[in-house]
Amino acid sequence: MIECKRPEEGNATDSIGGYVGKLLRVNLTEREVKTHPVSKEWIRKYMGGRGVAARIYFEEISPHLEPFQQDNKLIFFTGPLTGTIVPCCGKFECVTTSPLTNRYLCSNASGFFGPELKKAGYDGLIVEGKAKEPTYIWIKDEFVELKPAAHLSYKTTTETQSMIKKETDPTSKVMCIGPAGERLVRFACIQSDHRTFGRGGAGAVMGFKQLKAVAVKGNSSVKVSEPEKLKDKLRILLSDITAAARDYRKHGTLYIVDLADEKGTLPSRNFQAVTYNFAAERLGVKAMEKYFVSHTACYNCPTACGKLLEARDPPYKGIRADLDYELVWALGILCGVFDYSPIIAAVNLVDQYGMDGIETGYVISFAMELHEKGFIKEADLDGVDLRYGNHESMMKLIKMIAERKAFGDVLAEGALRASNRLGKGVSKYVMHAKGLPLTGWDPRAMIGMGLAFATSSRGACHNVGGWTGRDELMINEADRFASKGKGRLVKTLQDTRAYVDSLGLCTYMRSPLGFKGAKPNMEVLQLVTGVDFEGGLMEIGERIYNLERIILNREGVTRADDDLPQRIKSEGIAVDDTGAQHFLEDKEFQSMLEEYYRERGWSLDGVPTQNKLKSLGVP
Repeated sequence: MIECKRPEEGNATDSIGGYVGKLLRVNLTEREVKTHPVSKEWIRKYMGGRGVAARIYFEEISPHLEPFQQDNKLIFFTGPLTGTIVPCCGKFECVTTSPLTNRYLCSNASGFFGPELKKAGYDGLIVEGKAKEPTYIWIKDEFVELKPAAHLSYKTTTETQSMIKKETDPTSKVMCIGPAGERLVRFACIQSDHRTFGRGGAGAVMGFKQLKAVAVKGNSSVKVSEPEKLKDKLRILLSDITAAARDYRKHGTLYIVDLADEKGTLPSRNFQAVTYNFAAERLGVKAMEKYFVSHTACYNCPTACGKLLEARDPPYKGIRADLDYELVWALGILCGVFDYSPIIAAVNLVDQYGMDGIETGYVISFAMELHEKGFIKEADLDGVDLRYGNHESMMKLIKMIAERKAFGDVLAEGALRASNRLGKGVSKYVMHAKGLPLTGWDPRAMIGMGLAFATSSRGACHNVGGWTGRDELMINEADRFASKGKGRLVKTLQDTRAYVDSLGLCTYMRSPLGFKGAKPNMEVLQLVTGVDFEGGLMEIGERIYNLERIILNREGVTRADDDLPQRIKSEGIAVDDTGAQHFLEDKEFQSMLEEYYRERGWSLDGVPTQNKLKSLGVP
């Protein structure tokens, strides 16, 4: 066991509350552990979480690096609010080069690991190199140990977490990979307690490094600048916090099934159609109640947005899983499955194998369309009858993907790589942006979402890209079929999400804490940190997004990559009873994209101008 003492050069963030001021660096190749201070300049400019992790990536990761190389790193970083008494502050960020897109990847997770890492004395963790044999990292305050993990090989995520807790400390917090990560499935996830770093394949990077898990136990508390004033402020905000928690607790994100079905925005059958007044009856909040077991919560969370459900029907009866909207969509609606029991079983299976549920559901739906069109024969599928709605075949294919068996080995590469391997022009059926599949919102029914998907820093994403649903579907501030003004809307949403991901705060609690609007209220942050961050939070968010863009530019991203699949631009969908066909014409999309570039101060080639970078102080 190695003792990690404080850096000799001093703690760069001693005077800032909410930060420990120390970064842990583990080199698996050299079996070397170091600590060093966190740059105060980077904290002031990028705050923490996603922002500081991106700044480290910019400094340390070479352009065009292959994800399965020793030089690729896993960069984990907490935010200033992570682990404090501020509610819903269990978030932390992972940044790496994605095995799925071969580009910059940012991903956030909640649970309990991030707060525990900070209580152990570290704002962040960088893992570099590659172990010679299966390994896990055990962090207990200032002591760090690299422990053998051969006995954990190909154990499920639940088994791994349980075994490591027995070996280390029953109250330790564990993030780990499952068998899919060890087999380098390119969309393998990292399981953090009962939450995940889901999209983009960070779990496969861990698998390549032969790092099965990281466990942490901390015995310190997170110091804040004004503890009594912070408590007073949270008491003042308590009614708003309670109201927000109550609204989200009842159904979590599953209410979106009803909303999206009513608005005709629920993609099905690999975006060949949408559901309208169909899915809600079968998978909406009323239908969910039959399967409900309990609410699940993360660190210091009054919301408990997770919904633990139990399958009630054979052959899946008794299987449990924690569900949200995107999982119900990807492993249900998108694959033509409209029954909770098989969806619950499928979610449980991808969780145990350690795979991103969205990409798993997407790649299966993609394969179903290819089978439907005759590009894939049953002989290619080892006898699996891959028709839409066949949940037994979906379950078989999940296992084949996770174990890289037969045709599952092809799909384990992700939809885009699988299409290139299959040839026959099937790449046009991959619904993606920058290599990452679209999620459960059809851009033809809310075109601002199309711009968000196309310009998202990590590829198609409703979080990083900016979720336009509130403005386009819920409060109707923006005409969902009109392009004008969507450039400004998407920029604002993206910048907001960038700073929220850097705070270490769950987005569901940002509004009652004042983190909303064009000029977010920084009082809670200032009481935690004692710092008046330069330019305010929206400028920090904009700075982060521009930093991510110049990272993408140097990795080869141009305007041509800020695009949507041809199906979205040419194949119409009916979103209501009128039967009118909607699609996002390319001319309209390009006009919207140029408006977005102007709002951002980027060239029409999608590159931030020097004036813009200078004004923001990037990097």
